[in-house]
Amino acid sequence: MSGSPRATAVVAVHLFLLRENSVLLLRRANTGYEDGKYSVPAGHVEAGEVATDAMIRESAEEIGVMLATKDLSFALVMHRKAEAERIDFFFVARTWTGEPENRDQRSATNFAGCRWMRCQRTGCSM
Repeated sequence: MSGSPRATAVVAVHLFLLRENSVLLLRRANTGYEDGKYSVPAGHVEAGEVATDAMIRESAEEIGVMLATKDLSFALVMHRKAEAERIDFFFVARTWTGEPENRDQRSATNFAGCRWMRCQRTGCSM
């Protein structure tokens, strides 16, 4: 043991929502962080919450789609250090209930809207 403090990482979930050969992206706006760039639906894991439950909750809150655990496939986990240490879980969903739309309560200031982007180079084979 080195005596170093234990990690206290921020944990987040990200969703690749796939329809045919396209992925759903949200354009960030008026947040002060990465504005103008596209992102997949994502959010933080709350205390006591497991990653799949967080992904289901965030999908409903941000884009209004209902997911079940069986709809989610685990894609990857990434451990990184940005402004803080972070652990990001990425999931793929090809089935869901509802039509994706910008539903986040903060959507007027956080996202400029939802957009299906065609996967051209390698396809959406996740």
